[in-house]
Amino acid sequence: MNFIVSKSLGKKKSIALYPDISEGEMYAIGKMTVSWALLEYLLIQMTQELAENLSRTLPPGFVENGTLEKTLKEFKSLLKEMAEPKEIKSYLEKVLKRVDNLKTRRHMLTHGIFSWSGKTPEKIKVRTPKKKKDEHFDAGKIEKLAQEIAGINFEILYPLGEDQHMEELAQRGFAMSRRFAIHATGAKTADLSLSMDRVIKTNPSKFDEVRRNLVKAQGNSDAS
Repeated sequence: MNFIVSKSLGKKKSIALYPDISEGEMYAIGKMTVSWALLEYLLIQMTQELAENLSRTLPPGFVENGTLEKTLKEFKSLLKEMAEPKEIKSYLEKVLKRVDNLKTRRHMLTHGIFSWSGKTPEKIKVRTPKKKKDEHFDAGKIEKLAQEIAGINFEILYPLGEDQHMEELAQRGFAMSRRFAIHATGAKTADLSLSMDRVIKTNPSKFDEVRRNLVKAQGNSDAS
């Protein structure tokens, strides 16, 4: 096992120990983790909807005490009972197959122990307590896994594809990015990735005007 020890620069000095992985690998693992959390939530929703459509009752505590394996077990059981429409059943079966293909690697990266060797320092080795064989990853491979998971999420929410997504955005009307909302409202953040200064270098007065109008509109809304 390899570790990085770092010291806090804040007033309350502390020493922390992290796995010795790169910033790119750390970022990709985080991206994979939040995407998988969304996927598990969507699978629970799909299982609930399928049970309702088939007039079946899920076990007590299905959501509160559920795990991924329990969710997949219930989903597969309900899917066996589903006869029509065939195209939807086929679509759901493909989703489950893709989830099954990804869950082992996701589990390794979430619960595994990281290390690296002098022979292949460009990659990290991951091993879980139950699996004695190492698997090698780099930031690109983890990023690809995160992208595959996020792709499933998109297909679950928008089975008709990009046109369905664009139609939803059109119906939603006005929207803004989180970064722009922070700039427009004047909210303070230490997260540099959320700073508009990294993106917009010209015409700052225009954005100040938008910010003032947004704050004014919010004030009118609160007063009403």
